[in-house]
Amino acid sequence: MGRRLNRCTGEFRGDLLHKIDFGGLILHASRFPPQSSVTLHKHDHAYACFLIGGPLHERVGFRVWDHHPRTLIVHPPGEEHEDIFDGSAVCVNLQISPAWIKRNVDDGVMWPERRAFDGGPMFVIGLRLFHFYTQRECGPVPLDVEEIAAGLLFTGRRLMKSRKTPPRISRVLDRLDSDPSTPAGLSECARLADVHPVYLARIFRKAIGMSLGEYHRHARLRLAVKLLTSTHLPVSRVASESGYADQSHLTHTLARVTGFTPKKLRSFWSSYGQVRQIQDNRLR
Repeated sequence: MGRRLNRCTGEFRGDLLHKIDFGGLILHASRFPPQSSVTLHKHDHAYACFLIGGPLHERVGFRVWDHHPRTLIVHPPGEEHEDIFDGSAVCVNLQISPAWIKRNVDDGVMWPERRAFDGGPMFVIGLRLFHFYTQRECGPVPLDVEEIAAGLLFTGRRLMKSRKTPPRISRVLDRLDSDPSTPAGLSECARLADVHPVYLARIFRKAIGMSLGEYHRHARLRLAVKLLTSTHLPVSRVASESGYADQSHLTHTLARVTGFTPKKLRSFWSSYGQVRQIQDNRLR
């Protein structure tokens, strides 16, 4: 039987790896062994968690959320949930106090609900949070963590305004997510949505919060990160499979967006998570 952790209120559980208080923002990381669990608990403050390893299953009320590695999970304050970790995992958390929210948000409201993001701009912010954590020994800069918190807040709230994606937009998302390495034109996407290209561009941005091109770039980066952190493929092969022109193109893009080079991301990820060779017919 796995280890069962005690009930907690407002505090993070697991084996503490790091904790630092930036005055209203707390960076916290903890490790969980395989088959461990945390009984029903709540956190008084809002926080975001970037998951390394897992999977993690969270029970909130009558619903169970299944989270896989490389997922950013945002929790509103006071939410009660239970956690079950199938495999070993590290959670990198950023807790945001009401005082910080009051100073930086006009209406003083954080996320209205919990959400999980395994792609898009919030996924990128999760990678930036992980990068910030890996640089802690270099002397973390409060401005950096505040920029991450601001991104989590404003990007998350904007994305949460759209609770249900229209079917025509979903068809376009399926195309971009399933094959991000293949270029997609506006006309092709418009045919999938069965609307005029100009109209699609407008409604896509309204529904998703970014342009078609931006979403495609995020999908391509997501695939590259997945391959870097779950396989031992050479970086040049990862770049090719993800639709980048070459290894240099991938390295420049990843470093600019997240702060990681492919080598450093793979190295840090293997230190905290598990890199395994996946069986994927498309990659053989």
